[in-house]
Amino acid sequence: DNMFKNCTGIKQVTIPNCTHYIGANVFNGCKNLEVINYNGSDVSYYTNGHNAFAQAGSSVESCVLNIGGGYVPQYLFSNSGITEVNFGTSSLNVLDYAFQSCSRLKTITNGSSVASTGRASFIYCTALEDVNFNNLTKLGAYCFQGCTNLTNVTIPKNITTLSTSVFNNATNLK
Repeated sequence: DNMFKNCTGIKQVTIPNCTHYIGANVFNGCKNLEVINYNGSDVSYYTNGHNAFAQAGSSVESCVLNIGGGYVPQYLFSNSGITEVNFGTSSLNVLDYAFQSCSRLKTITNGSSVASTGRASFIYCTALEDVNFNNLTKLGAYCFQGCTNLTNVTIPKNITTLSTSVFNNATNLK
């Protein structure tokens, strides 16, 4: 926990797929972080990664997150300064609150790689405008709640689970 907290000199981080655990607040406050390469397909579901990247990238114009596959643990990128997420080409699951309150997150690329989202996965991502999750099977409750700039969402016709209040207060959705 707190290993690199508030290290403003860190500009790029790579989490390899051999990583099994990420502690809380590890990169919290790394405000100059520009690129996060997350290949943590072996990261434990029970990782304590709460706010691991909170405020990371908040002082730079763009903070890009590249994801290699597997799944994104709960709260891992919540409250971060991420502006763009590239989900790569491997199927993955985005767990509960993974991107909660990423208020600068505007762009999601390769959304077709996302197989399912958990509860409130993108809640309060207020800059998010367009989402294309065309291979999704499950959309968790409150997933896009409070995404006030969200105007377009693409989900497949054969989605199996569409939970409650997914788009609650997504006031610009057309």
